[in-house]
This record gives sequence, C-alpha cells and structure tokens, in this order.
Amino acid sequence: MDKMGNNSSSLPTERKSGEDEHESGAVAVQSCEFEVFGIVQGVSFRMYTQRKAQSLGIRGWCMNTSDGTVKGEIQGNSNAMHEMKLWLERTGSPTSRIDKCVFGETAELPQYTHEEFTIKV
Repeated sequence: MDKMGNNSSSLPTERKSGEDEHESGAVAVQSCEFEVFGIVQGVSFRMYTQRKAQSLGIRGWCMNTSDGTVKGEIQGNSNAMHEMKLWLERTGSPTSRIDKCVFGETAELPQYTHEEFTIKV
C-alpha cells in the first residue's frame, strides 16, 4: 500500500505517451505502405524521412523507385503513424516537392516486423 492507502498493484501500468493499448495490455502496432510522388529523388527525401521516422519511434523502410518516386513501409502506434503520414503528405525534405502521397491499407500487427527505420538501396 502507498501513503494514501491505495493498493499499488491496482495502479495502471505506465506506458509511453501516445501509445495505443489493447485490452490485453499489448501496444497496438499499425503498418502501412506508402509511395510519394513529385520531386522526391535527389533532394535528401529518404534521409529526412528516416530522421522523422526515428524521431517518432516509427520503424520500417524507404527506397527510391525507377519511376522517380519514394516508396516504403511505416510501422508504429496510431498517433505516430498519423503524424508520419501528415509529414509524408505535406512536408518532406526542405527542397522536395510533394505532388501526392498514396498510402496502402493500414493493418494491425501483433508485433513489429522491423527493428528500426532503414533506407534501402
């Protein structure tokens, strides 16, 4: 018992701000693919994408395509995913021009399938 007479074992478990939690107590992991169109190659778009993803705790990957786009996959909690999607749609790297960003269907995963966010060559 704590100083207030409460049984500390009944207190909710601490979790990081912004994490979604299932009834089971497991953190929900969302995943979706993306492709960004516009001037997104030769403007450090992948590097800035990796930095933004890491700052949000997003895992996954991105790569240049032969069509001049950048595509990839992002995984994270719903708040981080929302913020990352907005960044991919609206911000990008300082010298990029985003015409559009297309997202695949968001899936819920039992766990992460990537250890970190990487740039594929």
